[in-house]
Amino acid sequence: MANNDQFKKAGDAAQQAKEKAGKLAHDNRDKIRGALGKLASTIDDKTSHKYSDKINKAKDAALKGADKLADQAPGGTTPGGQVPGSQAPGGQTPPAGTPGGQVPPTPPAGETPPQTPPGQVPPTP
Repeated sequence: MANNDQFKKAGDAAQQAKEKAGKLAHDNRDKIRGALGKLASTIDDKTSHKYSDKINKAKDAALKGADKLADQAPGGTTPGGQVPGSQAPGGQTPPAGTPGGQVPPTPPAGETPPQTPPGQVPPTP
C-alpha cells in the first residue's frame, strides 16, 4: 500500500508542476518569444548563417511547445485556442483569445479593426 500512496503523491506533484509551468508560460509568452528569437539570432550570427534553416526549425518547435504548455494552463485556452466552456453564438468556435465566446464586433465597411497584441484579450465593447 505504501507504493500506491507514493505514486499518488508523485502524480499530484507532477500535476502541480505542470500547472505551474503552464501558468508561467502563459503569463510570460512575450518574454519567451523574445528570448527564443534573440537566442536564435545570436546562434545564427555565430555560425555565419550556415545553419539558419535548422536554427529556425528548432526555434519554431520550441515556440510551439511553449504555446502548447501555455494553452494547457489553468484558465488558459485549450489547444484549439478556445476558452474552456465557451462557445460563440450559433455554436461556432470563437476566435482565439476571445473571452466567454464573445465575438468581436465587425467594423463598418472601409474601416480596419484595431489590432490586439498577441497573448492579450481584446477589450469588450
